[in-house]
Amino acid sequence: MTLDGTAPAALREALHNRFGKFAGPREAFNPTDVVQPGVENRRLAFLWQNGPRWVAAMEVGGRGYSIAVTVFELDAVGRAALFVATATATPNTLCRTATRLIRHVPQ
Repeated sequence: MTLDGTAPAALREALHNRFGKFAGPREAFNPTDVVQPGVENRRLAFLWQNGPRWVAAMEVGGRGYSIAVTVFELDAVGRAALFVATATATPNTLCRTATRLIRHVPQ
């Protein structure tokens, strides 16, 4: 999947480096461990931005469906997306987890 031009290039690269290939929002994906040829087992649910921070919610299929919530922070010139934090969420905790992580201040 290629993210459209609304996401900075550094963020797009960081997402692909961390997750490999994935489907875009609302695209078909493999949510279970039953493999469907040509269908990715990850799907981007959403991207949120809060200043230089971006949170990505990535649905991950397999033996146990989960949602990986990962935060990156762009450097001052937007050329690098630095990893900040990650957590696993369920559909019921997704928004709360994403909100907590995007506000996370590393120690």
